[in-house]
Amino acid sequence: MTIEIFKGNVYHKRHFGNKHAFKYPYAAYLVKDFFDLDKFEIKEIKFPTFTNLDFDFTESMLFKEWTKTWSKDSLLQEVSLDLLKIPNFFNIKAFNPVCFIFLYSNNKLLSILVDVTNTFKDKQFYKVDIQNNCDSKVKVSKNMYVSPFNKKNGYYLFQLSNAPNRIVIEEYSEENILEVFSSINGRVLQKNLFSRLVGLFVIFFQQVLILPRIHLQALKLYLKKNIVYPHEGNSYHKNNGKK
Repeated sequence: MTIEIFKGNVYHKRHFGNKHAFKYPYAAYLVKDFFDLDKFEIKEIKFPTFTNLDFDFTESMLFKEWTKTWSKDSLLQEVSLDLLKIPNFFNIKAFNPVCFIFLYSNNKLLSILVDVTNTFKDKQFYKVDIQNNCDSKVKVSKNMYVSPFNKKNGYYLFQLSNAPNRIVIEEYSEENILEVFSSINGRVLQKNLFSRLVGLFVIFFQQVLILPRIHLQALKLYLKKNIVYPHEGNSYHKNNGKK
């Protein structure tokens, strides 16, 4: 089990309504082989000073079913889980709009569990099983209200090219119209003191700015007179990954 710092950028572009785009620095912990599948528990992890991570997703029924299904496959060997997530600083809980749990067998990526949280604290998990190769697009039904400026219904296309270094999420309407394109691009930083300090600096300020940035972009969309879709609770699938 190792903790590495992943640093890059997040890009977001709207293709419907009044078009809008932004790009911000992105940094997170990439925790490799963090879960003991035999004992079904989190491995002992020593975090850098002043930081820690929440592993609340491990209590969800979907996570349990997902991991147990793969770990029981007798044809798979050396199954391991990696986590890409923004850590907490000074015990202040970080807001993670999305985090990723990667499942590998013999270092080959087989599946990803995507943990999505909106600003209303609704949560939804999406299983993305890799089809043939990492360049294929995997279609997953959209099951949660994400933004006041996005339609509630539709689906996602996940494209995983050398994940976690590049993750692409395209959001489509029920009419198969591309509405939003999002991507995360980056790399693991070198294991020297300077690189890690820079990475921690970026993570800290990202944690401070992530919600103000979300609200700033929402204000810009509102001023551009984009249609507002009201939040009426998470009215999608009843099984949203909770117990």
